[in-house]
Amino acid sequence: MRKFNSASAFSLIELSVVILIIGILVAGVTQASRLVSQMRLTTARTITQSAPVPSMKNLVAWYETTSEKSILEAESEDGFTVSNWADTNPTAITKLDMPQATAGRRPTYSKDGINGLPAIKFNGVDQYFEKAYTADLNPANFTIFAVTKILAVPSYGAILSSRSATGGPAGYIVYADPGAPNFEMWLGNGVNWGATNTAIPLTTNKTYVTSYTFNGSTVTTYSAGASIGSITENSFRVNGDRNTRIGAGSNESAATFFLNGHIGEIIIFDRALKNEERNSIEKYLGQKWGVKIS
Repeated sequence: MRKFNSASAFSLIELSVVILIIGILVAGVTQASRLVSQMRLTTARTITQSAPVPSMKNLVAWYETTSEKSILEAESEDGFTVSNWADTNPTAITKLDMPQATAGRRPTYSKDGINGLPAIKFNGVDQYFEKAYTADLNPANFTIFAVTKILAVPSYGAILSSRSATGGPAGYIVYADPGAPNFEMWLGNGVNWGATNTAIPLTTNKTYVTSYTFNGSTVTTYSAGASIGSITENSFRVNGDRNTRIGAGSNESAATFFLNGHIGEIIIFDRALKNEERNSIEKYLGQKWGVKIS
């Protein structure tokens, strides 16, 4: 008859208890992590609902990632591809959603993409959104805000692009330039793209709130509320025929300049906002995304 080893039995019981305790702790940590994420998202939604954005005239489009209306519920899971980034502009009757009809070119939903909040992740290879040409996204004057975290800059990576080569360079592009690297805005003036290059120094894996204004003669760039520089451009030509893209650029039919990084928010006005208006939106974005604003 096999003898019962009480020491071994006790060890197995102890091991079972330890495993049970570890399981409870892991479950608790996981639950706590989910709770923290949900609290962050709820706070961000509250901040968004009280944002000054819709109270200002001439809001064209508002793309952001925390609203329940921004991304389809079925696609709001970490790593899932996103087929459409909805325009949440509450002042517009016709929304300017940014779709991607081709499944293989859809960016992904990143649950903790930017400072613990969801963002759209672009792979730098072939992912982007594209809106068929509309004059609404191609104003003669504008203000553009962008919240981004660039992962790498091996080549040009467009954040927002709406430009054309028809009849000479026309339209605008906001992108990450691998040279320094920098954030830059370029406007087409019928001859070239270089006249309105104003660079914002860029560090990868850092969250930025950048903004760009054009009043018909001068483009000015800002980073975290601080003016980076201004350049005169009196010959700006609007894009009159090409699609608008988020996450890719170029002035040809096929997309290039693929972005490698996250975008959390893009806001577009069809006028140059006053300084106090611009700064109030930058402060909203800074509070929401965890960026200190000057």
